[in-house]
Amino acid sequence: MKKKDSLLQEELNDFELKCIDPIVKGLSNKIGKENAVSNTYIIDKMNTFGYSGLTPPRVRKIINHIRNNNLLMCVCANSRGYFLPKNMRELDDYMETMEKRINSQIRTFDKMREQSENLKNYHQKNV
Repeated sequence: MKKKDSLLQEELNDFELKCIDPIVKGLSNKIGKENAVSNTYIIDKMNTFGYSGLTPPRVRKIINHIRNNNLLMCVCANSRGYFLPKNMRELDDYMETMEKRINSQIRTFDKMREQSENLKNYHQKNV
């Protein structure tokens, strides 16, 4: 069953597809983490160029599409926003952070699965 908030699992709509090229162009000169641009910055810039209607989840969805379709190489992110790495150290740092987040999410998912099974067993015994 598809949920309303599962944007990253959906294909881009026509509006989002139109936003790809300007976002790629805008990010292509944001080299180095000190030049990172936030979702808010991207949304504001896109609004000034007539692309109103973007939201932070939609920007993340478009960035995900850009990354997964090799439209711009090595788009990184930090707490300040999106950027291209200026050297391999910045890319390695980003990938290390990403790997830690992924591992944390996997551990959380595994625990939720375990807790779900425990809850089912509890209810079966007490019904």
